[in-house]
Amino acid sequence: MSTPTAAVGRLPNWLHLLFLTLVATATDEFIIAGLLPRIADDLDVGVPAAGQLVTVFAVVYALGAPTLAVLCERFARRTVTAAGLALFVAANIVAALAPGYWWLLAARVAAALCAAVVTAAAFATAAAGAPPGAQGRYLGYVTAGMTTALFTGVPVGSWLGGAFGWRATFWLIAAVGAVAALGVLATAPAVPGAAPAPLRRRLAPLRQAAVLRVVAVTFLAASGGLMFYTYLGSYTAEVATGSYGLLSLLLLLVGAAGLAGALLAGRATDAWGPRRGLLLVLGGHALTLGAAAVAVFAGGVGAAVLALVVGCWAVFAWGLN
Repeated sequence: MSTPTAAVGRLPNWLHLLFLTLVATATDEFIIAGLLPRIADDLDVGVPAAGQLVTVFAVVYALGAPTLAVLCERFARRTVTAAGLALFVAANIVAALAPGYWWLLAARVAAALCAAVVTAAAFATAAAGAPPGAQGRYLGYVTAGMTTALFTGVPVGSWLGGAFGWRATFWLIAAVGAVAALGVLATAPAVPGAAPAPLRRRLAPLRQAAVLRVVAVTFLAASGGLMFYTYLGSYTAEVATGSYGLLSLLLLLVGAAGLAGALLAGRATDAWGPRRGLLLVLGGHALTLGAAAVAVFAGGVGAAVLALVVGCWAVFAWGLN
């Protein structure tokens, strides 16, 4: 296996490309939030039906990640990442050209499967290709690509969709994915595959009651937060009669506030312990979602109040992690 020759203080180019890879896949996962009303109007479906494009992506991603890992683990990580990105690009091209709702839904299924494979391979490459003592830094940098998508890819994609149509956003994701695929194929270290661990062993922790409780809490809290995020476009139009420009700013705010929430929640956990930290985040999440509901039933609020509510919600929503 070849390893990067760069010093620990300087990140290699292939790691930047893995970062870009995670930006692309995470943008694809969350971008529907900024395009929901326009997709619904263009494809002549209701907003709830368009919202299922997010649900399907999330479910397929969650189920595909552990199962496809068993199938792909034996292959070289560079090959898996590049091939997965190539198929990811093809899926987004199909989404951009989709003549109807069901074509777009099928493209989302394919993109989610590819994203699940690519994400796992990217993390494995970052860990194996890092110099001794730098694994945490390398993994943290790649992970940051997912957070960065919230305040770069998603707002830009939302603005692009408002200015040029929602299909333009999927063309952009496909272009970024293609650049990442070529870069990974040319520069990523040769990390070999390994004997795959059986799926039964991967799911063994779910037999523990404590793990199941944490999974249940995470599922319920994250579901509530992602429901709000998914329909943020429709919510914004209802509460503040906002244009796509306002929605893009709100999505940017969510990303920035979410990053701050993740950092603050980590400090709170260290200072007060995980139980009190989690109670604080869950309580704040519930209160801010309640405030968002009040804003709707109050008959609408100004853009500044809406930004305050959404920003506070994002702090707690992304602090859950």
